[in-house]
Amino acid sequence: MKEMAQAIEATTSPAVQLWMGWMSLLFVSSLLFVWKKTGARYALLASLLGAICGVVIFMLTSEPWLLGISHILFWLPLLGILYHIDISNPEFSWKTPYGIWLALLIPTIVISLLFDFRDVAMVLMGRR
Repeated sequence: MKEMAQAIEATTSPAVQLWMGWMSLLFVSSLLFVWKKTGARYALLASLLGAICGVVIFMLTSEPWLLGISHILFWLPLLGILYHIDISNPEFSWKTPYGIWLALLIPTIVISLLFDFRDVAMVLMGRR
């Protein structure tokens, strides 16, 4: 884990590290809603499974740029689940604390996935 943290720190800018802190904060804050909201449970599960998968990917490859694979595997389906469970529900409201949390989480996931797809593609093309 220490080697992975050092590799991430060495390959990311302070701005990216701040972004990673923001993502962590959003996923950890799912704990505020897990008791009543199924979508928050899925978000927490996707975060935990993604972290475990990321460690395995790093152990196998020593390549920090491939850690995005874990996000792609777990966060992309999470977006569909959140839409199905919450957003498509006629009783769902963006004006509740949970709705505000989702309004922050969803674009954060989408932005992260865009960078993850780019990073993984660059490694596969030999540019990283």
